[in-house]
Amino acid sequence: TFDDEGNGYFTLLTREWIASDLHTGLDMLKKPAGGKWGSSVLVDDTTYTDKQWIIGDQDPQGTSPYAGNLYMSWVDLDSTWRIMFARSTNSNGSWSSPPLELTSGNIQAPIPGVAPDGSVYVAYLQGSVVGSGPGTIDFAKSTNGGASFDTPATAANITTIPYTLPH
Repeated sequence: TFDDEGNGYFTLLTREWIASDLHTGLDMLKKPAGGKWGSSVLVDDTTYTDKQWIIGDQDPQGTSPYAGNLYMSWVDLDSTWRIMFARSTNSNGSWSSPPLELTSGNIQAPIPGVAPDGSVYVAYLQGSVVGSGPGTIDFAKSTNGGASFDTPATAANITTIPYTLPH
């Protein structure tokens, strides 16, 4: 993703075996506009991470009070699947810790987005994630630059296709 100054960002999912436990982490790299990639900055190493997505508040209309903020959402695949969220308000200098838990349950695929007014949305699948059947596309909304989120709501009802198709 990019921020409002044209800096580029790239997230890394890291995995490491410690003793017989698999630990995962999220790191972020920054490439200043016209510069070289810098060292990685830790976003989180407290969750069993997958499906991470990032977005920067690029503020194309000049109306966001949170221009330049970076936002990341991911799934914690530990015993209860959880949608997690962190933000950086200082160009990847540091990330909010601990990350926020937006929801948990039969969820997957969180995608963050930023509206022109700086509102942050995280949309994700709820319900029938693996297999087929009814489910929903839900979202959580923040109006304070990702510091906190409203209770998740449903955007659409869906019916997923079977995980494996016959023949």
